[in-house]
Amino acid sequence: MQYASGIKLVLTTIGLSLTIFCIALDSTIIATAIPKITDDFSSINDIGWYGSAYFLTTCAFQLFFGKLYTFFSLKLVFVIALSLFEIGSAICGASPNSTAFIVGRAIAGCGCAGLFSGALLIIADTVPLRSRPTYTGLLGSMYGIACIVGPLLGGVFTDKLSWRWCFWINLPVGAVTALFIMLCYRPRTIATNVLPPNWKQAALQFDPLGTLAFLAMVVSLVLALQLGGSRYAWSNGRVVALLVVFAVCLIAFALIQAGGGSGTTIPLVILKQRTVMASALFSFFVGGSFFITVYFIPVWFQAVRGTSAFDSAIRIIPLLLSLIVMCILSGGLTTLFGYYTPFIWMSAVLMSIGAGLLSTWEVDSSRTVWISYQVLFGFGAGAGLQLPLMAVQNVLPEDLVAIGTAMIMFSQTFGGGISVSAAQNVFTNRLLKELHPIFPSLDRSAILSSGVTNVQKLVPDDLLQAVRLACNNATTTTFLISIVMACLAAPAALAVEWRSMKRRSG
Repeated sequence: MQYASGIKLVLTTIGLSLTIFCIALDSTIIATAIPKITDDFSSINDIGWYGSAYFLTTCAFQLFFGKLYTFFSLKLVFVIALSLFEIGSAICGASPNSTAFIVGRAIAGCGCAGLFSGALLIIADTVPLRSRPTYTGLLGSMYGIACIVGPLLGGVFTDKLSWRWCFWINLPVGAVTALFIMLCYRPRTIATNVLPPNWKQAALQFDPLGTLAFLAMVVSLVLALQLGGSRYAWSNGRVVALLVVFAVCLIAFALIQAGGGSGTTIPLVILKQRTVMASALFSFFVGGSFFITVYFIPVWFQAVRGTSAFDSAIRIIPLLLSLIVMCILSGGLTTLFGYYTPFIWMSAVLMSIGAGLLSTWEVDSSRTVWISYQVLFGFGAGAGLQLPLMAVQNVLPEDLVAIGTAMIMFSQTFGGGISVSAAQNVFTNRLLKELHPIFPSLDRSAILSSGVTNVQKLVPDDLLQAVRLACNNATTTTFLISIVMACLAAPAALAVEWRSMKRRSG
């Protein structure tokens, strides 16, 4: 069957673009609304969960959806994932408390796990390999556009209406997305594998033991990072137990996968492929570095510079606009010349330098400083977030592309979830440490139960500047984690094989 062309290709691309827009909108619109949400729910200590719950379920179910796409119709699984995403968004919009909000974020994350990889797989099913970088770049640019529109809408909704509209807006966008995909996309290929007729044998194809070990591993690690150092000391029995569970589950998952067999979550042939493993590690570190900045730059503007949610969204545009430009540019140049490796190298270098410069921000940093540093970091992220997917699709056979794509998306989202949790831990502890000498009588629980923007209301006016300095130091410390993650991406980038995408016909 031929690849899509003409109006069908255009409409399918629009449908996928709306999907990516919807995902990115949900991921970024919350950034400027988080301070108000913590104010409303009096839940500053849950701020990390608002991002981590979403990332946790996204990466936890990423590989599982890769299996589903292998055995079932692309369109069917995609629509199911979209439905989960919409349900989660509806719960977030109607949540009466912080716990319900976190549950909604988790459900939306489950849907996102299937949407992002599904959109990329539909592109792979719709256009030949040599043209995929261009289309993937277009989807990446849509992500960037939504990243710009999202914080702006988040600022408007938060300041003028209610932060709940940040999630209700996903419902009509999702409905339009479903309509486009259901009417316009016609699968070119059928599922690459067929399930055995016996239900027990069919269940084994989804690696139930490996999946359970994997889920327990992800949940225990994120919980440990979220609780350790903030609510409990790292030596606390709860935190130690979670870390032990993580280690045991990690070993169990590795042994199950090493045992081989057709039902393993990650086939050995994928694990032995150098470019796949290097791309997965690269995506893990790049995702971690990127999402820390997306979550904490708005916090810096609101808590340190005293801007509104809307104004903080305006001030993060330099990062997102440069990301859009590089997504389109790197995708187009990869299609033109056939090589993605140079852009992957460049991504690690630019993100490392950019994150390092972000960590030097001060309370009175000039406009030139905070704009130029964001632009540099954004250029690096624009290439690093998408091209590892092209590398994997270039080296794997057709029947393993779904699992390989899911593996890269898992690595990226897992890196984001883990890093945001760790950054929140660092932020909270550094803020408490900075505020104690300024206002010794200020109760720790009062700080943790207050919103980010409300912390300044707890102290007298003559100490306001000192509090802003404390918030600055706490926020820029989170960027140190971003630096480490970006620097660790460099060795992984060097390990990616130098292969041309033009050597394989689509």
